[in-house]
Amino acid sequence: MNRAPNKKETDLLSGDLFSGAGGLSIGFHTAGFTPVFFNDIDLDSANTFHANFPAATPFVGPIQELSASIIRERTRLGAATLDVMIGGPPCQGFSINAPIRSQEDPRNHLFHHYVRLVLEGLRPNFVVMENVPGLVSLDGGKSLESVLAAFEKAGYSVKFKILNAAHYGVPQERWRLVFLGTCLPGVEPSFPLPTHYSLQRPNFTGGRDYTFEHAIGGAKQISFLHENLMKPATIGEAIGDLPSIPSVRRSGRNALLEARKKLLPRNASRGRLRDL
Repeated sequence: MNRAPNKKETDLLSGDLFSGAGGLSIGFHTAGFTPVFFNDIDLDSANTFHANFPAATPFVGPIQELSASIIRERTRLGAATLDVMIGGPPCQGFSINAPIRSQEDPRNHLFHHYVRLVLEGLRPNFVVMENVPGLVSLDGGKSLESVLAAFEKAGYSVKFKILNAAHYGVPQERWRLVFLGTCLPGVEPSFPLPTHYSLQRPNFTGGRDYTFEHAIGGAKQISFLHENLMKPATIGEAIGDLPSIPSVRRSGRNALLEARKKLLPRNASRGRLRDL
C-alpha cells in the first residue's frame, strides 16, 4: 500500500466531492480523518471549506472537468491510497418535493461522476455517499440499481440505508439515503444503530424497508418500543450553552468583508476547474 509524503501509519486521508461548506468533512475530521482535497462548483462554499481546512487542495468548478489523474498530480495524495471518499451529489432533482422528477434533469446524473472518479483511478478503501431518499424511487429504482452495479462490478461491497439524523442525537428530523462501500477483502459495511427514537414516520418509498423502523413510533408507543433509546434531542440541549452573539454593526460587517477578500484570489471566477 502506497503512502502519501509525510503520511504516518496512523494518518487517515479523505477526499470530499460535492463538498459544499464541508459538513461531512468536519464530521470525518473529528473522527480522525484529514481531508486531502475537495471539489465544489460554488466559490463561497469552497472558501468556507478552505478556511477550515487550509491544507486541503481545492478544486473549484464542474466535477465533469475533474479526473483522478488531476487529483493525484495536484495534491499530496500522489500515488498513495485514499482511505475514504465522501460526498453528497446534488439532490434537488431526486427529491420527492421537486416539482418535476425526471432523468432529463442534468443534476440527476452528477452522482455518476462520483462513481467515475472512484473507479477510474482513486479507488479508496472506503466510499461514503449520501443523497435524499427519493433516489430509491427515481426512474423505478433503475438509478439506484446502476449505482450499486457500478461499484460491485469494480469489486466494492456496498450497502445502503435510509437514516434519520434525529436517531443519532441531532435536533432535526432529516432523512438521508447513505451508501457505505469498501474494496477491502473480508470487511462488511454496516450502519450504527440508533441511539434516540423519533416520532416522525417516513413518507417515501423505502421508508419501511430501508430504515431503522424500531426507532420510529407515535407518542403512545414510546413507553414499550423505545425503552432502550433516548428521547429526541432538542435545539436547547444542542446549542443552549453557546455564548450569545452581539449584533454586527457596520464596522463589524466591513471587517468580515475584508477578511473574505483576503481569502479570495484576485482572479477568482466561476465555471472553470482551478485551484484557489
